[in-house]
Amino acid sequence: MAVVVTECGGRHRFSYTGHPSGSGLDPCGICTDALSHILVCDDKTKTVQMIDKDGQFLSHLLIRPSGIFRPWSLSYDINTHRLWVGSRDNNTGVIYSYITRHDALTDEHTPRPDGDAMFSSTSAVK
Repeated sequence: MAVVVTECGGRHRFSYTGHPSGSGLDPCGICTDALSHILVCDDKTKTVQMIDKDGQFLSHLLIRPSGIFRPWSLSYDINTHRLWVGSRDNNTGVIYSYITRHDALTDEHTPRPDGDAMFSSTSAVK
């Protein structure tokens, strides 16, 4: 499977098939953030993958608690710049903060290397 991105008129821009390219993807939840990153829950790797607006892989987002949390749904809160990640298996959610208000205003945020894109998290109640 793939995430297919089109222009406003419906013309194909790119298809994202996982990281590394072509490795496969089982996408479920998807959203964009304030910096036009595309965030995708991948059921194959049990991760959230961040790609840029042109389809280039940027990072796997660190999901905790690893092994007992299966990312399934995403929602980005533009007011607080927090990413809400819902789990498929245990009816829980995790809230991440990885973009500062300054980043959103200046469009200067650069994700950290693979596996270290999130710098804080708070578990949501069941």
